[in-house]
Amino acid sequence: VEETPEGFRAEHVVIKRALAGGGNVIGFLRTPTGKLEREELCQNDADIQAFFDRYSLKRPDNIPYK
Repeated sequence: VEETPEGFRAEHVVIKRALAGGGNVIGFLRTPTGKLEREELCQNDADIQAFFDRYSLKRPDNIPYK
């Protein structure tokens, strides 16, 4: 279990298309820059759940795709 970055909650988690290599990344959205904090590749539902588990966050019903 890792510490959630300061000021972030589960509502800040988004999935974006990866810039290199295709696929998607998941991370905490930093506004207004639109950059992701602690971003990591996510290829399937298990990767998404692992991200929430790593930070001890409850996974919301919908995760925004940016």
